[in-house]
Amino acid sequence: MATADDQHARLDVLSPVGPVLAYHVGWIANGALYIHGGIEKPGSKLPSFRLHRFAFDDGTWSEVQETGSPVLSHHACVVVSGRYAVIIGGWTGHERTANVHVFDITSYQWCSPRTMGFPTGAGLSSHAAGLLASGNIIVVGREGSLRMQRKFGSVFLLRGDPTDGSKGVFNYSEFPISTASRSGHSLHIAGSSLVVIGGRDDQISETHAVDKGCDEAQCETLLQLSRKVGRTSSKPMNGRKQHASVYGCGVVFVHGGWTFDGKTRDPVGQMYALQVKSGRWVWLGESTVRRAGHVCCCDGRRVVLHGGEGARGVVHGTLHQLVVDN
Repeated sequence: MATADDQHARLDVLSPVGPVLAYHVGWIANGALYIHGGIEKPGSKLPSFRLHRFAFDDGTWSEVQETGSPVLSHHACVVVSGRYAVIIGGWTGHERTANVHVFDITSYQWCSPRTMGFPTGAGLSSHAAGLLASGNIIVVGREGSLRMQRKFGSVFLLRGDPTDGSKGVFNYSEFPISTASRSGHSLHIAGSSLVVIGGRDDQISETHAVDKGCDEAQCETLLQLSRKVGRTSSKPMNGRKQHASVYGCGVVFVHGGWTFDGKTRDPVGQMYALQVKSGRWVWLGESTVRRAGHVCCCDGRRVVLHGGEGARGVVHGTLHQLVVDN
């Protein structure tokens, strides 16, 4: 357990009561946090289709009730052009899928374009996705059968135009890099580097050269974090899965997850930062917020974490904000 002198960051409550969800997706757009899908009870096989919105200006939650919202958990999401939330794969309550759904954040409309190119009889869950500057999406599995995961570390390039609506097509093709098999991992595209974190008990992270990613978020909190870790002693992170992470200003912030060391049966509250350029891990402290399967997002001002499964199998709805100490 970290002492007060070791603590370099903390999580403050931004909203104590929100949608109770874990293994959902989230994004920030137009001054609001959106969260979609997930499960409400530990081990549930029945995902939600609901889309919720938290307005930062007045601190209120509301539900976006539009038809066409898919029933999903353990899915992935990227936001294209600041307007289109592209939802990729996940568990439908019956099977794993590689299908794509798009939510237009401006018009509040859902559409389900056709998908092609994914291996027949296989699907995706607990995977991760990142957006390239070209608009193409990198998806890192693992790929598995519809109902039982096989240990394949597959990487796909997903091409499609979200502005085409339901008439559009998203096409998967195999991406020519090899990764370790992972599940419950996260990925970030830092400049021209693909950084994959966690999802197994060894090979904590790996980096691959790719085409340039989108311009990284110039987040005030992550900028403070990047300056802080430059003056902090390094401490490697141990293996974990279903953690939450976010990238910006040259650093990846990582929180929580299930660890593989057997020291606890509950998720942890550990916080780390990865300096992408040097590959150096930095310990930020131990929060009292112990979560797995939660959502972490950032915008120009803030880093927020929502929901997740906590100790003793409790799913939470609290929204926290990351604060970096001076």
